[in-house]
Amino acid sequence: MAAPVVRLRRSATQGAVPTTAQLDLGEVAINTFDGKIFLKKDQSGTESIVEVLSDSITEFRILDDISSGFNGTTTNFTLSYNSGTNFVNTEITTAARLLISVGGIIQEPSATKGFTISGGTDATTDPLIISFVEAPATGQTFWGIVFGASAAPTTGGITEELAIAYSIVF
Repeated sequence: MAAPVVRLRRSATQGAVPTTAQLDLGEVAINTFDGKIFLKKDQSGTESIVEVLSDSITEFRILDDISSGFNGTTTNFTLSYNSGTNFVNTEITTAARLLISVGGIIQEPSATKGFTISGGTDATTDPLIISFVEAPATGQTFWGIVFGASAAPTTGGITEELAIAYSIVF
């Protein structure tokens, strides 16, 4: 008996993204030209298509803690890593490449519910900015990871941080 073959919805057209009408909830679609994977989600009755993985995700970076700026009023913060290195990676153009926690709660990458990002093309004049829909309160904790930095990982082996990040992704 031959092994069963499972085929996912797919497209070989550059830039093609499935619509919510084309996918069932939880169904996976692949763009074989772009190397991207998508799925349909439903959050409180609002359906959307999210990019799960792309071929450009080759590294992650743990973000510096920005919670010292949380005051219940400020909503925009510069994101950095390695104790102050600002992003210059133009590939991080979507908030879906970030996993963000404020006060122990994972934030949704959404302009109406969680956060958005902007900038990131120049470390000095245009750093990567995260904008929260609601200003984080004083004393709330923060942690974040950016997936999809363009350079290959520079570690010689699997570190604890790398293992934790990959367990989140997969």
